[in-house]
Amino acid sequence: MSTARVSSTASADSKANLDLVDKLDTLGVMIARDITPRLMKAAQTWLSITLTGPRQSGKTTLCRTHFPQHPCLSLEDLDVRAFAMEDPRAF
Repeated sequence: MSTARVSSTASADSKANLDLVDKLDTLGVMIARDITPRLMKAAQTWLSITLTGPRQSGKTTLCRTHFPQHPCLSLEDLDVRAFAMEDPRAF
């Protein structure tokens, strides 16, 4: 029985967290990310950075916020992906 309560509470907490994230996103507030210092350090070392993660987790927002002067491309767009694969130098 205690496992069911923990599971149900965890589920309720997760839903509350997602609701809070949605509200903050609606207000245009970006949630601080633990990875930001590492991302900024990597940007000083490498010419390009790949940031991966689950959908809708704030990857694009994070990159656009910290690197507004650089292009941010998504390979989900099939035309962009095809161009990158067919002609990597021009991409």
